[in-house]
Amino acid sequence: MPDIIMEINAKKADIILYDNKIKINRRKRGGILGGIPQERVLMLKDISNVNFTPVLRFRTVYGFIQFVIKGAENRQYSGDPREYREVDSDENVVTFGYKEMPVFEGLRDAV
Repeated sequence: MPDIIMEINAKKADIILYDNKIKINRRKRGGILGGIPQERVLMLKDISNVNFTPVLRFRTVYGFIQFVIKGAENRQYSGDPREYREVDSDENVVTFGYKEMPVFEGLRDAV
């Protein structure tokens, strides 16, 4: 059984960092019960890079962390607020608000 290194309970998703993988349990809006949660598991050995865009107070309303997978088609985002829907729908990206940013910085550093 893999060891848990870090757990994050954010507004958009619960993220568990194990010693060999990351599990993202994304909450979806909509539906009577708040939508259907989606789970994504990324093996750490398959992650080639972590892109981190911080929340810039008074300039952007969200930040995001993107796990870049080796050999996969990975989209690149600039952090422009007009990209929010596209960023939020990417299964390798988790968005966060200003108050959540410190824990996501810790996740970036841990991966």
